[in-house]
Amino acid sequence: MVTKPAPATPTPLRIDRHAELARKIAAVLAPACTETLPAVTFTITGIIQATEVAAQKVLDEVDRIVAARNDLCTALAGLDPFVSAGPEAGTACTTVIEALRTLSARIEPIVGAMEFQDLTAQHLRATIDAVQGLREQLLDMLHGLDVEVAGQAAPVKITAKIGAPASSSPWRQALADQLLNERAPVPAPTRAE
Repeated sequence: MVTKPAPATPTPLRIDRHAELARKIAAVLAPACTETLPAVTFTITGIIQATEVAAQKVLDEVDRIVAARNDLCTALAGLDPFVSAGPEAGTACTTVIEALRTLSARIEPIVGAMEFQDLTAQHLRATIDAVQGLREQLLDMLHGLDVEVAGQAAPVKITAKIGAPASSSPWRQALADQLLNERAPVPAPTRAE
């Protein structure tokens, strides 16, 4: 009969190596679970909220433009009896009608373009879910190694690295000023009297 050798008892050196490996893993994963991953979630949530606010502002302005266009159409219809007064009035009326058609054609693509926000939010929410799932898996792994992980830290690590809107980033203002100056209308030359 063949006897099986007794299982090897862990030597102190082997236990020390496992403990050291667990400490190294904990040193890397604990900050990821308490700082980095919550900060990523916080930052992405902020991006979703910012795009929702921006999209809503654009759509509100489009509504105001449509209302102004409708008022202009109503006023133009009220001028109809006076248009037959002369050829210049008819030409002006045709120009206004064409301008209104052009304006209407420009409004529809703006509303359609705002659909990006819903799609972006869907993708970002899926990313948040993935990050939260990863965090839960890492926490389970750390608990399996008998590593106690403190609660979630304030989510500032990532936002500070990328220069979130709440952080000080003077380069952003300089860039915004430059873009506004490039898009500013050129003043019309004044006529010397």
